[in-house]
Amino acid sequence: MKVEKDIYDRMLGVCPVPPETGGIIGGQDMCISRIVIEETRGKYEYIPNVDFLNRTISEWRNQGISFYGMFHSHPIRCDRLSRTDEGYIKKIMNAMPNEIDQLMFPLILPGDKIIPFIAKRENEDVVIEEGELTVVNSHHSE
Repeated sequence: MKVEKDIYDRMLGVCPVPPETGGIIGGQDMCISRIVIEETRGKYEYIPNVDFLNRTISEWRNQGISFYGMFHSHPIRCDRLSRTDEGYIKKIMNAMPNEIDQLMFPLILPGDKIIPFIAKRENEDVVIEEGELTVVNSHHSE
């Protein structure tokens, strides 16, 4: 998973907001260069505003930006995906068109680190694995 430095810093800096904050990521050439952070609507879970996020994904598409996945934060001591997280990731993957065979689901431990989970289609199943994270120089400023 490649991510531009300014986006990496914004993702890692979600610490002023509570754990279980999230949003979507996008970019070009398999490098994350766009992010939308949502306000938390659930007390102990990130509940996405699907209509808002789908509108954003549509706007990105018109700008040549690809949807690459979703992220959310956990308290620093919780560095694994929960069963609920894994179920939601599989639900998202199963709703994607067949040509989308993988998405990124970084887990943010605010102010500490980003754990780059990748979901891939394998046969009739969705496999979620921890990937590698590479931070690259930013190509633009938002």
